[in-house]
Amino acid sequence: MDKKRTLGILAVLALSQALLQAAETTVPKHPPLLLASYTNHAAYMVDANDKVVWKTDLPGSCQEAWLLDDGNVLTSGGNRVKVVRPDNSVVWQYTGPAGQPIEIHNCQPLPDGGVVFGEGGMARILELDKNGKQVKEVKLPLKGSAHNQMRQVRKLANGNYLVCAMGENNLYEFDPAGKIVRLLEGKEMKKQGLNWCCLHSADQLANGNLLVGGGYNSSLAEIDPSGKVVWNLTKEDVPEMGFNYAAGSQRLPDGTTVLAAYHGGVPVFAVSADKKVLWTCKNQEMGKPSHVKVLSEKQVAAFLEAANRSAVSK
Repeated sequence: MDKKRTLGILAVLALSQALLQAAETTVPKHPPLLLASYTNHAAYMVDANDKVVWKTDLPGSCQEAWLLDDGNVLTSGGNRVKVVRPDNSVVWQYTGPAGQPIEIHNCQPLPDGGVVFGEGGMARILELDKNGKQVKEVKLPLKGSAHNQMRQVRKLANGNYLVCAMGENNLYEFDPAGKIVRLLEGKEMKKQGLNWCCLHSADQLANGNLLVGGGYNSSLAEIDPSGKVVWNLTKEDVPEMGFNYAAGSQRLPDGTTVLAAYHGGVPVFAVSADKKVLWTCKNQEMGKPSHVKVLSEKQVAAFLEAANRSAVSK
């Protein structure tokens, strides 16, 4: 091989390497995340470099995890709801009735420091105070087993409850006494192109619309108060994500939508309003996440500092 040809090949290789490095540096990192792993029975905190920096275990499939204002973490999974400190010591823990098939697939912190969740198997919503003491019970007219009675439950600002009845594939809004005030039936939503199968999540957005994760081979849809679909993210919109399950999601103030894809090829990803992929979280160590919460660098730093202080003091 002559000298000119060798130099030419080396120049091409150098350019290719430079372009590859440039591409890698321009790929946006995801923000820190708090993830509930259904398959690993655990909640994970993942930093912007896709590294797991904290973990807490549950006795069953972890469905939700929240970083609370006081720096502790609220989780649900199996037959339990619990609050743990950064060092994983338990602040309080609720366990479902003994001898009953119980599955708790949701939890939500309340403004007064309490917690609300739906208890599958008992067909009821419970509210606990900040110390884990029961303060309210709402019986619901739901069918199905402990496993499929409910997925996500949310208490709304008006005091009503938004309930994903997974087995029925219906989305209910109940008043504080458990009376149905709104019903979105899966069979009716199918007329608008939605195919709810194991209806998973529903959150009320700031504009009053609902962001609904339809489960298996479904989509993530935004539905207005009249029941009209106004935005819908399908697997065809993001084929590179291997998206085949719409689980928990979060709509950020800037309009970004973050989705835990559960069975998807990419566990968590974010899209813009025009459905362009903004970032991904590809860490496979955390199994299959069913819910996701976006954190700030400041929150994670303070959390890990508290965990380290606790470890040093022991």
